[in-house]
Amino acid sequence: MSAVVLAGGNTFIDIPGGWVTIIVALITFVVGPWASTIVAARVSGKVKKVSEDVAATREQVENNHKKPDGTPINLREEQDDRHGEIVGLLRDHGELLEEHGKQLKKLADSDQEQNEWIDDFNNTWPRNKFMPPAKHRAPDNPNGEIL
Repeated sequence: MSAVVLAGGNTFIDIPGGWVTIIVALITFVVGPWASTIVAARVSGKVKKVSEDVAATREQVENNHKKPDGTPINLREEQDDRHGEIVGLLRDHGELLEEHGKQLKKLADSDQEQNEWIDDFNNTWPRNKFMPPAKHRAPDNPNGEIL
């Protein structure tokens, strides 16, 4: 314990914990408000930033889609309607693809028939000296003689 002893042996001040306690108390008293002001200012700035972010988020999330009469649009119902339209379009597209596939098959069959007819015609039609075989084809007979 620290104490200030006066002349005659009387104790004037008896400080529990000593002078260190007084010094810490003075520092806390002088520096504390200043430090708490700085901390409060920093916290206040961060709180302000967070509240600005919240306001921006709220503005972005808020449903401001409205019909011409001013009633809000239920986006889920609108999406369901659009989904139904898209499914219908895909179904129609699938039917058109099937029809085109059938037409392409008919064209391929017709092309095959024409190719067979042309091959039969080329193989059976008699050639003469006025119409020699095409240079890109093999001769009609093994001797290479023009018929």
